[in-house]
Amino acid sequence: MHPWLQDATAYITGGSSGIGLAIAHELRRHGASLVLIARNRQRLDEAQRELLTTTAPVSRRAPDSRQPMVDIVVADVTDSRQLQQTLREAVARISPPDILVNCAGMAHPGYFEQLDLHVLHQTMQVNLYGAWSATQTLLPYLRQRGGRIVNVASLAGLIGSFGYSAYAASKFALVGFSEALRNELKPDGVSVSLLCPSDTDTPQLHQENRIKPHETAALSGNGPTLQAGQVARDFLRGLRRRRFLIIAGRSARMVYLIKRLAPSILYRLMDGVVAKSRRRAQTHTALIGEQ
Repeated sequence: MHPWLQDATAYITGGSSGIGLAIAHELRRHGASLVLIARNRQRLDEAQRELLTTTAPVSRRAPDSRQPMVDIVVADVTDSRQLQQTLREAVARISPPDILVNCAGMAHPGYFEQLDLHVLHQTMQVNLYGAWSATQTLLPYLRQRGGRIVNVASLAGLIGSFGYSAYAASKFALVGFSEALRNELKPDGVSVSLLCPSDTDTPQLHQENRIKPHETAALSGNGPTLQAGQVARDFLRGLRRRRFLIIAGRSARMVYLIKRLAPSILYRLMDGVVAKSRRRAQTHTALIGEQ
């Protein structure tokens, strides 16, 4: 139990599934009220029912303290005007935020030369501009309450990976945005954290797996796939300690350490996996051709 979460309200974009929903479960389990933000009303309704029926808060509350609530807000993070208006209405209707988790995200893996510019534009809209708009809208309330902001990036925001040119560009940008924001808001008592998980078992990852280049799939297969609950627990541990960089998963932390200390070793390892994957693909193609 974390007493500092009692009576806190967390706004979570992308909170209807995946890591966002897992974070919602973890926060509510420790007594926080939730405002889930996503564009799909049906998924939001399902997430709300799931949270209300399966998660029991463990916080010890005073008799006159409000009970933790789960509210939902339908909004598209790529529509900045609509998002800003909807969030302001939510603050007036529900409660100002103590925590903002920018978790809405998308990824469209593929070979760079085959990706249309629209893919980059859409990826940036969701992964960067959405976080920018939500943060800018809610910052006045977070500043008043000494709040916390968490931007959910990825290990791909720290290490560029084969097949993720658009996604890595957006997440690297989110990392830079978060660092600048951290330095700017710390004097005002607002903490900023950056959550960077590696591959996590979510609906988004399942969708990515259907279109990944074989080299990308080979690289992903070299590391364990995290569970969303594990990412959420690492998130909460880092948030409690007001850490800036929160890398979820021991394997991801090790890979990042290698990148920091000996990047050439990491590049050689990645190059080796890509080369082996291509040899296998060529052999497979040759065998099919002989049949």
